[in-house]
Amino acid sequence: MNSKQLIGFLPSNKFKKIGFFLGILFLILTAFISYKPEPFLKFGYVGVFIFNLFGPGTLLIPTLAQHMSVFWLALASSIG
Repeated sequence: MNSKQLIGFLPSNKFKKIGFFLGILFLILTAFISYKPEPFLKFGYVGVFIFNLFGPGTLLIPTLAQHMSVFWLALASSIG
């Protein structure tokens, strides 16, 4: 994909729909992780960092703070 194709793709309806559905998906994932964080905990701080790159990971801090160090959790969340 060259720069002209990329510039044409970003304002397109297809890009907006993909972004919308990914946003909804990450909000649903956030709700599930907040409800039962045990499977997510195996990824540790790296998992929090990566989830914050793509989703609303800030909403996970109150739930994950019960299982992780608040300082390192806040650091991984803020960097991501």
